[in-house]
Amino acid sequence: MKKLILAILIIVLAGTAGALYIFTNPPLVGGAVYSTPDKKTVMVGVGNDGFKGIQIDKVSVNGGMDPLSTVVQVNDALKGFFITPEFEEKDAPFNFDLKRIDEVTIPPDTDPLDVYEKLDAGTATVKDKIYGLGIIHEQEVKEITIHYRYLGLPLRKTVKNGA
Repeated sequence: MKKLILAILIIVLAGTAGALYIFTNPPLVGGAVYSTPDKKTVMVGVGNDGFKGIQIDKVSVNGGMDPLSTVVQVNDALKGFFITPEFEEKDAPFNFDLKRIDEVTIPPDTDPLDVYEKLDAGTATVKDKIYGLGIIHEQEVKEITIHYRYLGLPLRKTVKNGA
C-alpha cells in the first residue's frame, strides 16, 4: 500500500512539475510583426520551440475582440510572407499557402529566430517552413492574443503591434 501511495505521489509531482515548466516556458514563439499602414491587417510570424505540435484555438485582438478574419500562412523561408488587406486565396501569389487556424498544427523546431539566422547566413532552404498568423480587424490592431494548446494544456501569448 505504501508503494502505491508513493508511486501516485511521484506521478502527481512529476505532472505538476511538467505543467509548471510549460506554463513558465511556453513553446509558442513570436517573430516579426508586419502590418498595413492603417494597422488593420497584421501578420505575426510564429513558431514552436517545444517538442510537440501546437494547435491554435482562437485569436483575439485589442483586449478580447474577435477579428474579422484570421488565417495562417505556411510558406518556405525563401518566399517569406505576403500581406494584403483581404488575405484571400485569389490575392495570394503563386504557391503561397493560406489555411484556417484549425487546419494547422505548428510543428516543433520552427522558431522564427532560427529561420532568420539561416536566412542571414544564406543556409535557409525550401524545407525551412515559416508560419504567419494573418489577422484582419475593422479597427487598428494594437495587440494580438493567441490562445493555443500544447500537450493538452491551454496557453496564450500576447504580441504587441508596433511595440
